[in-house]
Amino acid sequence: MINRLVDYLKAQQNVTFQWGVNDCCLFASAGVLATTGFDPMQQWRGKYTTETGAMRLLKKHGGGSVKAAFTHVFGELKPRLNARCGDLALVDTELGDAVGIVHACRVWVMSPTGLTNLPISQAKGIWQVNKECK
Repeated sequence: MINRLVDYLKAQQNVTFQWGVNDCCLFASAGVLATTGFDPMQQWRGKYTTETGAMRLLKKHGGGSVKAAFTHVFGELKPRLNARCGDLALVDTELGDAVGIVHACRVWVMSPTGLTNLPISQAKGIWQVNKECK
């Protein structure tokens, strides 16, 4: 599982941000897919191409926010101290809430400038995805 996650993150190093293709939500969901075979946002893929479209979809089907959409799939946020490799984290960015993937005490996030990482201390909380991963 860890090797699949590392491979996925390496493959994303030069991928650019694109609404509806490789934004923070779809990036994080594709990471879950790469490590577990489950795509939590499969029904969202191909449904929007702009930030406005993403916001409309969140309002219509996602509870109105990134946090609500992922909480619907993974349950309530847990404290970041519970974070494990492959979990998803909610982080605050200059554009608002974003979802990233936990790996090596960092949160890897697809931002408008590309893949970046933040210290786990910046996570508001985490959603447990891979309970068997240490």
